[in-house]
Amino acid sequence: DYPARGATEASTMVSTAGGSGVGRAVIETSARSIALLLRAGVWGWGKAEAAIVAPHTPATFWRGAGAPYRALALRLYARLLDATPVLYAGVGAPLLKLWTLATMDPSGGGAAARGLARARARLTRAAKRHAVLFAAFPSSEALRGCERSDVTTTIMVRAGWVCEALRHAATTSAAPQARVAAIAAANAFWDALPALEAEARGTSAEGSFAAASAMVLSTCASHLAEALKTTPTMVPMVRKIVQLSSTRGARGCETRASTLTRLFLAIAAVFDARDAIMLTTLVAALHEAVERPSDDVDVIWRALDKRDALQAELGISSEKIAALKEYILIQCAKRSIERVRYSAASASAMQSAKGWCHALASLAKTAGDDIEWFTTLMPAFLDAMQPPAVPVGKGAAPPPISIAPGGTRAAMFATLADVVKHHPNLIANV
Repeated sequence: DYPARGATEASTMVSTAGGSGVGRAVIETSARSIALLLRAGVWGWGKAEAAIVAPHTPATFWRGAGAPYRALALRLYARLLDATPVLYAGVGAPLLKLWTLATMDPSGGGAAARGLARARARLTRAAKRHAVLFAAFPSSEALRGCERSDVTTTIMVRAGWVCEALRHAATTSAAPQARVAAIAAANAFWDALPALEAEARGTSAEGSFAAASAMVLSTCASHLAEALKTTPTMVPMVRKIVQLSSTRGARGCETRASTLTRLFLAIAAVFDARDAIMLTTLVAALHEAVERPSDDVDVIWRALDKRDALQAELGISSEKIAALKEYILIQCAKRSIERVRYSAASASAMQSAKGWCHALASLAKTAGDDIEWFTTLMPAFLDAMQPPAVPVGKGAAPPPISIAPGGTRAAMFATLADVVKHHPNLIANV
């Protein structure tokens, strides 16, 4: 029977928290019966899949099914791998999609999820045997334990497996066709994310699931940017990464820096200064990475460093990286510094300016001889550091002039000192 159908929480005889709500023997019998019908030719795969995802349909299942239904379907799928060639067909897109959804399921932890963990392990071993997907699962420390049915594995560890597998699938030269399967898996997770996010909301796993989802989406957006930029998925995916990274759970996660790094590389790959939607997305990303108080303010420069090995792996040209970096410095940073004098009453504007001061000071330490950007920003700095006007004449009031608060001016002086300290030749050129 379907899990928890017609039963209330008080009357159901089995727990559905993290599990399918159906006994292991029942699932095994159902899987063998479906396999027998498939092998005998009585059923086609369409009818078998309709039975697996009932009472939903294959087209809407992952966007609307609850945790017990997903667990039951994944356990049946995993047991039918050898009964039909459909899941193994072609480049292995159906198999990688199922593995990604099983691995990123927020209900996949805890003692009640043993069946789902076994299904995930079966799918992993099948992917490693696949003629194309084997390249996505090399022997590496990042994928250690992914083939075991361990229910104590956290969502962050499982998200790390997904990121590593998708990264290898998108960049491997051993089986280039695996990139197609990676695109299909990324789209499948993106379609299922709203339902999974709603299910985790309000639970103890909400923060960790947001951080894990941001990590996976940033990997998809950066490594598959060329394929996704021609679809309506790319910009909403980037905006979702920013939204997830701004949550309380994600901001305190140790993977936040790497998530933001891949986020800016994804933006660099598709950036167009004439696209208004892309510009608002960039501004939102900069607000999260630079203008809000955090310890990851220099992550943007690590992402846009011309010597970064990740750029070479992603195949992003140095011209795109340089164009995005120039736009950020000349347009975004300069605008934030320029408005300091006239937005003294705005706490957010002052925090934005302080964040940019910290970011620019960090850039000055690693910029090498490339310091032309600061000569462009220098007039804005000097204007913002203008002190209060002195009254002229006895009893005269100072002229009405806007000034930045003392704390903000002090941050700008500190930034200027750092720049001059690391680039003393700048003094002769100003």
